[in-house]
Amino acid sequence: MKLLLFGATGAVGKAVLERALADDSITEVVAPTRRLLAIEHAKLVNPVIDFNKLAQLPWWQVDACICALGTTRKQAGSAEAFKAVDLGLVEAIAKRCKAEGVKHFVLNSSVGAHTGTGLYLSTKKAAEAAVLACDFPATTFVRPGLIDASGRPDFRFGEALALAVLRPFSHLLPTSYRPIEPLQIAQHMLASITRTEGHLTLENPHLHKAVK
Repeated sequence: MKLLLFGATGAVGKAVLERALADDSITEVVAPTRRLLAIEHAKLVNPVIDFNKLAQLPWWQVDACICALGTTRKQAGSAEAFKAVDLGLVEAIAKRCKAEGVKHFVLNSSVGAHTGTGLYLSTKKAAEAAVLACDFPATTFVRPGLIDASGRPDFRFGEALALAVLRPFSHLLPTSYRPIEPLQIAQHMLASITRTEGHLTLENPHLHKAVK
C-alpha cells in the first residue's frame, strides 16, 4: 500500500510517519513538507513543496491519504489564516486526492467538531463536510480530545497549562475527556486505512482503546 501523509512535521503526523515506516504492509510513504525532514528511510519520499501549488505536483497516485494538518489561530496570526490551513488547504488536498483516484481519506479532526461551536470547531466541522463532499469510497475522521504531545515542535501555552493540570489525574477521567497521546491517534489512523468503503468516525473514547 502507498500512503500519502500531510502534516508529517506535527505531533500526530510524526507519529503516523514513524509507525507507517515500520509497517511492512505499507510500501511507500509520500510526505510532502515545506522543509526537508530530518529523517531518511528507504520507503520515504519527502518532496519539499509550495502548498499553494498542489495541482502541479506529480505524486498523488496512492492508495490512501492521511491528513494531519492543523494549526491554531495564534500560530496562524488571524482567523482567516487559520481557516486557510485547517479548511482551505484540507479541502484542496481532498479534492486533488479525489481527482487522482485516492480510495481512502483519513482526517485528523477534533472532539466536538460536530457541534461547530466557535471558530476552531466550526472550521473543523466545515473541513469534515468538505472531505465528505468529495465522496471517497472510504473516509475516516478521528476526533481526539486534548493531545498530550510533550514533544510538539510548536509551544501552545493553553494546551500546556491544561495538560499540567490534567496529567496527574488522567487515569481518573472518563475517556471522553482524557488527554491522548499522538501515537494512539496514529495507530488508529493507520489501522483504518485497510477499510475499502464507508465512513468511520473515531471519537476520543475509541482512540483510547487498543488497536485490534
